[in-house]
Amino acid sequence: MNCKSLDGRVVVDVENGTKAPITVVTHPRYLFVELLDARGQFVGGAAGDQGVPSKKDFVDIEPKATSQVASLEVAREGDSVVVGAWKFEGAPSKTEVRITYKPDAIVMNLPSNKRRTFFRGPVTSGRVPVEIRGPDES
Repeated sequence: MNCKSLDGRVVVDVENGTKAPITVVTHPRYLFVELLDARGQFVGGAAGDQGVPSKKDFVDIEPKATSQVASLEVAREGDSVVVGAWKFEGAPSKTEVRITYKPDAIVMNLPSNKRRTFFRGPVTSGRVPVEIRGPDES
């Protein structure tokens, strides 16, 4: 899994390094976002209600191919930082993000024809530097 910071967003890509196709779920419920706090420790944020995945949230990735699974907006809201659906209290302006793809043991709405190729993970990205800007900064 590769992550990069682009224009106030964190983009998450999954690369299929196997010899067979895999299926991943792109629903935010199965991503865990952590932010580096002022003490140098990664902390998890509070996730909002994300619902359940639909059939369109399952993506097939061919061998040696890469697919984007998420594009998470990074913004400051008062004293909090929001990364996608996750909210963090009191984060510094320059920090790092780490994202883990970790589906549940039973994934809701997984189509039966994708069960054999479904990638259950978990897999964690490297540390991605991000600069957090307020609503009035460009």
